Amino acid sequence: MTNIEELNLNDSILMGIEIQQGQVELKINYIDDYDTQESSIKTLVFVDCSKFDFEMHYCYDSFGAIYCGTQKDLGDYIEYRIETITTASVMIIHAKELKLAPMTKDCSREEV
Repeated sequence: MTNIEELNLNDSILMGIEIQQGQVELKINYIDDYDTQESSIKTLVFVDCSKFDFEMHYCYDSFGAIYCGTQKDLGDYIEYRIETITTASVMIIHAKELKLAPMTKDCSREEV
């Protein structure tokens, strides 16, 4: 299981959101290394979701850069909270697990 607070989310760019059958996927341009600013396309996969609440604001080209991600244990679920810098968007997701999945060359998500 991935701890959202240990990921390099600050300044990663939110590129898209997909919701399907109890699962939320956030496609991001993930900062792999802050020193070099190298990045790669990855997907945050929230598994077995019971709730999601998005307050999204869109700017001219995207949802913007991520400011931070936090998590709180709720017992059966974990509450994940992601905030963006540019658009002041907030995403709250209750899920049993979070995975960080790399993308393949054809931009489909690798299975995790």
